[in-house]
Amino acid sequence: MDEIDKSILIELQHNARISVTELGKKIGLSTPAANERLKKLEEKEVIEGYRAVINPEKVNKHVTAFILYDTKRCKEFREFCKEHPSVIECHSLLANSVI
Repeated sequence: MDEIDKSILIELQHNARISVTELGKKIGLSTPAANERLKKLEEKEVIEGYRAVINPEKVNKHVTAFILYDTKRCKEFREFCKEHPSVIECHSLLANSVI
């Protein structure tokens, strides 16, 4: 990955809905060249997908929760989060517990 690829990733992090034409202008490439770079980043799975950032308050989800759980049940907990309609996002952190 070179500096141009890094520039593409930075631009996409700021605005994943940017058009390929606008992306090319911002990084100094033609539209076809920017499109080719973008496709290669997707094919190499550097870019895994595009997501919307949801404002929880606008969808009546006002609670942020941090939950400690037994790692032996990690898969079960992930499945619960995927299936439960009230869960918008789920992130995993690894750390030693001092509680």
